[in-house]
Amino acid sequence: MRNNEYRKAYSYLKLCNINDTCDLTSQEHYKAITLNNERITRLRGNINYLLSLIVEYGYLYDGLIGTENWYNFQVQLFHFDSDTNNLVLEPVLRKALSKSLISPITYSVTMDRHSYSTTGTQIYWTSPFDTNNPHFSVSEKEKIILLRESIGIYGSTFEFIKNKNGKWVVMNTY
Repeated sequence: MRNNEYRKAYSYLKLCNINDTCDLTSQEHYKAITLNNERITRLRGNINYLLSLIVEYGYLYDGLIGTENWYNFQVQLFHFDSDTNNLVLEPVLRKALSKSLISPITYSVTMDRHSYSTTGTQIYWTSPFDTNNPHFSVSEKEKIILLRESIGIYGSTFEFIKNKNGKWVVMNTY
């Protein structure tokens, strides 16, 4: 399956970014770059097609397209990394949230993933990405909880823990 090849190529290139012993002239490196570029091109094509469907039919919620298809659709939106300021997705997701077509957590995780990918921080802190500064003041935590409540996430808490790699990750309770 091509997806597995793409994952391996992406993982290899990610490792090369942190490992200076990677042979940048090797056939393996060239193949990984080629596969990764192909992956990016396909993702862009997929997201453009999905956006055209959203324009035509509205948000493609699971009741409309089925749970398995919705999951794949949501993964594509999740990886819509060229929407760096959420200018395209935010209005679409906000409208779907207001119509209860997506959950507040799906909304916040998608928004946080995009925000984190571009700014290194999150809005609602619902995605478990690692962070360098896991320490928030009480008032900062209260602001985050209020933001969560403003989109319908009530009674949530969060804390930061170190994972097995020594990175800080956010752990949420809903």
